[in-house]
Amino acid sequence: MKLNRHFRLLMRSILVNTVVTGRLDAGSRESVLLTFDDGPHEKITPVVLDKLKSNGAKCMFFVVGRFARDCPGIVRRVLKDGHLLGNHSFTHDNGRMLDFKGCLRDMRSCQRFLRDSYGINPRFFRPPGGRVTPQMLVAAWSLKLRIMLWSNMGGEWANRSGDDAETIARTLTDRIAARDIVMLHDNNRKVPDILDIILPAIRDKGLDLSIGLERVSKTQALRDDSERNLKLSRSSSPDVQ
Repeated sequence: MKLNRHFRLLMRSILVNTVVTGRLDAGSRESVLLTFDDGPHEKITPVVLDKLKSNGAKCMFFVVGRFARDCPGIVRRVLKDGHLLGNHSFTHDNGRMLDFKGCLRDMRSCQRFLRDSYGINPRFFRPPGGRVTPQMLVAAWSLKLRIMLWSNMGGEWANRSGDDAETIARTLTDRIAARDIVMLHDNNRKVPDILDIILPAIRDKGLDLSIGLERVSKTQALRDDSERNLKLSRSSSPDVQ
């Protein structure tokens, strides 16, 4: 019984270390990656994109599949502006994340939608609310997805929901450090004003707003290349009689 418990703990530790990331890798050095959850939002996301473009920032958008389905033009603009898409589930329904089959179905639905609609096969998944469960770890691993959490956040939908944009931005700016993955929401009306403060402040700290995404993009490209090579090797292999 004790051996089984130790084995489960070991397997969970291996899965967590293999599947979950919460900071940029050491090669990212003096950079920060901004990430946005819960969009796209038909009114707020375009404003966020304008702010990012004017500041030369490249970021990651963890989109909810059903919202992406309703805002195809915004998703195309996210990609055209050089940002990266991540999987944030199809429904953003925490109830569906309580069991393995529910996790797998919802994550796979978003993955398939983004692939079929935009030719994008995301490498990263962010769970709704950031809640990681054992069944979610296994579902992500089975879909060859890494779970990306964060090391810093605005809290505009959470512990700082009662604060104004400036207070949130100043607090966040004070805490931001190299290799941070920062989480904000592009469906929150405070976020464009938060960006007005934190984007120049991040640059003033000597931190880059594009290298982090470049590192993540390479991970994405490596996955795509690996899958293409695997398909080619399978198609070129002689049939076994």
